Amino acid sequence: MPMMQHIARCHCRQQVREDAPWAVTDEFLRAYSIDFVCHDALPYDHASSVSDNGGMYEHLNRAGRFIEMRRTEGISTSATSSPVLMNRLRRHSDAAGAPPTDYDEFVRRNVFRGYSAKDMNVSFLKEQAIKFGWENLQAQALAEDLQKAFVTLFDRESAFRTRWRNQRKAIRNRIGVLAKNSLC
Repeated sequence: MPMMQHIARCHCRQQVREDAPWAVTDEFLRAYSIDFVCHDALPYDHASSVSDNGGMYEHLNRAGRFIEMRRTEGISTSATSSPVLMNRLRRHSDAAGAPPTDYDEFVRRNVFRGYSAKDMNVSFLKEQAIKFGWENLQAQALAEDLQKAFVTLFDRESAFRTRWRNQRKAIRNRIGVLAKNSLC
């Protein structure tokens, strides 16, 4: 009977959690008594995840709480779930009709995955705004990197400025020697 009691306590539940974070955290798993996460083993990354170069599920894999699922060729989870999620998000718009930010993140992510504006049921202008916003962010990041590199290069204690100072002193000393010898 102990085996039957053990099996009776096991259950599998497929459930949509509207408050689920993109990067699954241990706190979220504890809050909903989730023992395992099943997903394909591709190394998905996200800025807010707890990724260690193995993707955002790596910490679950190390803890033995990740089960790899094989993907079915030709079947896209995003293509299957997009219409359902888009309708659900539209129903939960605010009073002014503006969809929540999760909706924007959802659309943005899928546009970058290659879905067209028509697939996502958004206007062409919205699609272009998303792409422009991404390019603008990339340009801002590049500008910040260049600014940091410039500051690092011309920092008072940088190797470049130290070498420049030493060269300037050497030139000044050489001119002084030449002046003493009346060659200048």
